[in-house]
Amino acid sequence: MQVLSQLPGPASFWKHFNFLLETPRESRKCTQISQLIAQKGRDWGYETIVDPHGNVLIRKPASAGFEGRPWVCIQRSLSRFFFISRFHSLLQTNVLFFDMRSHMDMVCEKEATSNHDFAKDPIVPRIVDDKLMATGTTLGADNGVGVALGLMVLEDRTLRHGPLEVLFTVDEEIGLVGAMQMPAGMLRSRRLINIDSEEDWRICIGCAGGFDATMTMPLATCPEGRMPFEVLVSLSGLQGGHSGCEIHKGQANAIQLLGRILLHTLDGTTLGYRPMGPATPAHPAAAFQLLGLCGGTKRNAIPVACTARLALPADPAAREAVLVALRASYEAVAAEFASLEPTMHLRVAHMGAAPDAAFALLVAPRKGAANMAPISPVAALPAPLSAEAALRYLRAMAVVPHGVLRMSPDVAGLVETSINWAKASLPAAGSPHETAAQFEFLARSSCNSQQGLVYDQLAALSNLLGARLSEPINWHNGWLPNPQSALLTTAKRIYAEVTHKEYEVYAIHAGLECGVIGEKYEGMDSISVGPTVKDVHTPKEALYYRSLPGFCTYLLRLLEELQ
Repeated sequence: MQVLSQLPGPASFWKHFNFLLETPRESRKCTQISQLIAQKGRDWGYETIVDPHGNVLIRKPASAGFEGRPWVCIQRSLSRFFFISRFHSLLQTNVLFFDMRSHMDMVCEKEATSNHDFAKDPIVPRIVDDKLMATGTTLGADNGVGVALGLMVLEDRTLRHGPLEVLFTVDEEIGLVGAMQMPAGMLRSRRLINIDSEEDWRICIGCAGGFDATMTMPLATCPEGRMPFEVLVSLSGLQGGHSGCEIHKGQANAIQLLGRILLHTLDGTTLGYRPMGPATPAHPAAAFQLLGLCGGTKRNAIPVACTARLALPADPAAREAVLVALRASYEAVAAEFASLEPTMHLRVAHMGAAPDAAFALLVAPRKGAANMAPISPVAALPAPLSAEAALRYLRAMAVVPHGVLRMSPDVAGLVETSINWAKASLPAAGSPHETAAQFEFLARSSCNSQQGLVYDQLAALSNLLGARLSEPINWHNGWLPNPQSALLTTAKRIYAEVTHKEYEVYAIHAGLECGVIGEKYEGMDSISVGPTVKDVHTPKEALYYRSLPGFCTYLLRLLEELQ
């Protein structure tokens, strides 16, 4: 708390934010945080509801003189959720409700050198210039800022506002799960303030829909003739980022790049060079066997690292040929991404040596190489893939989609449709009875027909590759913008009066729970706002703390004036 006490803004906000730094709240592990928040609501004497999935709703009565105002639901999240319900049968028919909401879970990512245990260790804050950051981990400002603001508003009985519903959902970061599971009719609100935008000068009025899918690819192994010299080949140090907000930046996907490097090494491909006449490989094919591969950690994070487990020949000259080919392939792709991926590096380590001991100088040192962590282990298949299966697998990796698929034809600069190749695993998780590889995807689109097209294309590709595609998981449509929203009009007016500036109105290429709730409850009027937070879902996540005091002033004024 000592670090936070130095920062500007309401002391109550920083008290509650510190509570969140000290409380574990990884997705799928929200029981403790859910219970603690619910207990706060009861201790303050408010009606508190916990649904069977752990979502918490706390209702705060209106201030004196504001009893006839609409209920408001307040929310904060990167994928936010709010829904409007019909009037509750026990309520006066002339009373509306407002909903304020946030999600309790956070994306837990850490630097390769960090020993932080998110299950028990508090997040350690630090001040870097005008930013509040964590030490080696994600900060959890997404969605800790929204949760802390909701608790601040609930605790302060001096505030002036109509009746409030403050909603805290679980497992938003793994597919809007809490919002999807929340019972219909739980809320009374007709309007939502979603505190989940991450730039204090902008107001969000729409978002993308999306779905998850898993492709499983059976592969043949060759139990005979296993090569004796095992190594790990690791591509790491990439920038990564949020697969909705940062997919348009063109940064590399570690899975995609390592697949390309391995294919070029094994197949002697041309790395894209096409001279006049027949294509000439950049080098002869180099022999290795593929024993395993693992890349990516979170469905909504662009993969920053990928590691393959290879078996190399016993002959030193043949092994050297593999290393030369790996280096040539890596240097070609590194040159392509020199400005976007300045800390990317490729390492090869002998399985029998200490981490980073063998072949550590395979690739020339790059920026940040001094802080490289040991290469993570990779599970091995019982037997290596056959030569044909290894080529088939790496060629599949060459055509699997990742990145922006279509820009919006109507909104300049807005990504309409994209896909994040989030994870790759060989052997596949959960396939004990067959040898198979898995690719996991998160697709997004603000156009429902395009979203369906992406799934159809994945299904067609799976068929061509001899793979199986799961049914779409956590399918949700987008939140369609309403520029004529009464809530938007009021929010823009209050912002101009408080800041003497105009809000920039936009839609976002990320999944917000507003879209989920809008499908359940017609007529919801919602906006998404928030202080400035950058680099979410990465250890570089930062809350620009100077944006907080002004945002708090704006939010409380908005709550006071909503009719």
